[in-house]
Amino acid sequence: MRGWVVAFLGIWLATATAGAPERAESWRLSPAETRDAVRATVAAQLQALRAGKFDAAYALAASGIRRQFTAPGFAAMLRRGYPALLEHRRFEAGLVRGDRERHAQVTFTVYDAADTAKDYRYTLVNEDGRWLIEGVVAGRAEPSRGI
Repeated sequence: MRGWVVAFLGIWLATATAGAPERAESWRLSPAETRDAVRATVAAQLQALRAGKFDAAYALAASGIRRQFTAPGFAAMLRRGYPALLEHRRFEAGLVRGDRERHAQVTFTVYDAADTAKDYRYTLVNEDGRWLIEGVVAGRAEPSRGI
């Protein structure tokens, strides 16, 4: 079962972030309005996850994620694949970079009860004027190209 979950998460991440490296080549630091909105979206989802409010976290997912997961499936995927996001004690937001139109990335560092840090790179998309999360990748935050 664990292997299936890992494979599924890999497929989901690949689908959710498809095209990101190509877009990243032209990405720059985002203007303050974009930066603040992107950070607020991720912070709101992290707060919802810590509080166990999976419906609120799901509401901040982009349409591509909502097409792939029902709300209960989304919650199950997070419980299995992203426990650090559910159990964090605090978090810090990094630089926001994007294409100045529809896509942005930001790194968040989450800290557990022992103050151990783990980085996550979030990819967001602007859908109808709202920044929504279309993918997250664990690990060192900076992409290898572009940004």
